[in-house]
Amino acid sequence: MVVYIGYLLLVFIESFFFFKKNADGTKQFLKKEYLIVCCAELILLAGLRAYTVGADTVRYLEALEYYSQLPRKQILTAELVQPFTFEAGYFVFTKICAFLHLPDTVFLFVVACIIYIPLFRTIFCYSKSPTVSIFVYFGMGLFAYSLGIFRQMIAISIILCGIKFIEQKKLLKYILIVAAATLFHTTALITLPLYFLPKIKSSLMIKIIIPAQLISLLFGRQIILLMTNLFPRYATYIGGTYDVSGGSYLMLIFLNGLYFVAIFMQKRQPSNINPMALNALALALVMQSLGYSMGLFGRIVPYFTIFLTIVIPDIISCFKDRYKKGVEWMVLAGFLAFTVYFTYGNIYITPYRLFWQ
Repeated sequence: MVVYIGYLLLVFIESFFFFKKNADGTKQFLKKEYLIVCCAELILLAGLRAYTVGADTVRYLEALEYYSQLPRKQILTAELVQPFTFEAGYFVFTKICAFLHLPDTVFLFVVACIIYIPLFRTIFCYSKSPTVSIFVYFGMGLFAYSLGIFRQMIAISIILCGIKFIEQKKLLKYILIVAAATLFHTTALITLPLYFLPKIKSSLMIKIIIPAQLISLLFGRQIILLMTNLFPRYATYIGGTYDVSGGSYLMLIFLNGLYFVAIFMQKRQPSNINPMALNALALALVMQSLGYSMGLFGRIVPYFTIFLTIVIPDIISCFKDRYKKGVEWMVLAGFLAFTVYFTYGNIYITPYRLFWQ
């Protein structure tokens, strides 16, 4: 756990060194250079880890090893075998890596690049406070996910690449992005509504989201059974490990609090809150509510909570200058505490070890 906290502290300290002095005496933050360094450091952190760090890392490496051992001519035409139940895109990716005989550590580096480069590019394009965005990514447990849930995190990164098509109102291109993401994780289909939500005003969205949460909490089981009938691939989860109900409602309360604070700030300063990210948070509320009926839906929430890396810096930017820095530091401290909470005792990612240990 010390390694993860150490990375965040390094990110915080480095934020003070990426300034240059302009001719008029003002200071300019070198956002691009700062994020390149932070991204490279995170790729190193993920790429150099031991093969046991991450929830499903071992399984993905076992798949790589299995196909690497096949005769080279057979690798690209090999069929998917049990227990590897991968979507087509990730399966092809695995076979290409096996064909190239990538060592395990190189494979982890490639996966880290695919996951983190689109993330940091999104932070560069949309975040008003990159340091806060990185802390949010860790504090919401998304980094812990990225160390082992490769397929879904790759799908999320692909969706991040499609944000610009939502803004440009290019439906076909966004559909293609979602289709590409589903080749790595079928659940990426859940992000299609993001394209259409900007047409709904915030006042109407509130009237929809509150009842939607109540319906999800009360009738979540029935909704989930209907959805698994539409997507038979996930019918096997019924009665399985992820078919659990209940859990703490603290995250739902937290997300609701953030949503209504963001709505309040948007009314005061409309241009400061990214509407697409705000809509993603609204969908996170519904998915979180459904998650209390089946744990699988807790795995879907990250498609939308990833946008907190945009929303939270937007909220901070709405405060007056004399309060802004203090609020930002409080938020950093809060998400550092969240990181400790999500990391401490998490057997999948702690203790952190290097691959040669």
